[in-house]
Amino acid sequence: MRRILVDRARAWQPVGGQLGTYTGDGRVHLWQPGQPHLTISFIVDPTNQYPEYAGSRHFAFSPDGTKLIAGTSQPFARVFDVSTGEPTGIALEHHEAVYDADFGTDGRLLLAADSGLEAILWEVGTSRMIGAPIWTGGRTTLAAFSPDGRLLLTNPAGSIQINRIGMDSTG
Repeated sequence: MRRILVDRARAWQPVGGQLGTYTGDGRVHLWQPGQPHLTISFIVDPTNQYPEYAGSRHFAFSPDGTKLIAGTSQPFARVFDVSTGEPTGIALEHHEAVYDADFGTDGRLLLAADSGLEAILWEVGTSRMIGAPIWTGGRTTLAAFSPDGRLLLTNPAGSIQINRIGMDSTG
């Protein structure tokens, strides 16, 4: 049995049921439950500048399970094709390392929060920033959409901030 050190980052694929793990070597490993071998393994953080913080960076599957968004130790997040492990577009640039990211409920938008003071809403198909960055005022390690996809949740400096999509202030 092969053992791989798994940091805190992990997620279940919503369609297909694979388990994904983000490890300290800057890779995402996908596992099919009940199978002894990896389904696929690919590098999401090629330089992996700060491996000690790998467990602080997270990733998420798209609602249809075909894409994966991963934060990195670099100032960008990246969307990957789950079947090939290849990036699907340009890097989504931030000012600091991206600690968390989440797809919207329909998979067309994603929210990425960095270790600086902002979270950015992106359009997946075009890699275009939607509106101005959301000023969080503190290190943000959580980015999530509400179940209906209309609210954005971040946690600057351990507090909770909720924004409505399309608004710059907390709602």
